[in-house]
Amino acid sequence: MKGLVAAVKDLASRCPVPIVVESKDERRISSTVESNAYFVVAEAVTNAVKHAQASRIDGAVCRRRNPRAGSPDCAARRPPR
Repeated sequence: MKGLVAAVKDLASRCPVPIVVESKDERRISSTVESNAYFVVAEAVTNAVKHAQASRIDGAVCRRRNPRAGSPDCAARRPPR
């Protein structure tokens, strides 16, 4: 597996709920950060499948220059009801 984006796309391919994964930047980051981020994503997907009765999951993998600053490209989005 090569990087976080590839790992998340692989997770999406095995999920019973369709997942749309967006990424504008597939540069590698530290393996520790990638590993932790993957487990956060996997837990979020598991919770969406088990508890949210989701029919689709949208996700974005992105980098921020300042991790404390919000970014519209990285903001969590809820589908319209």
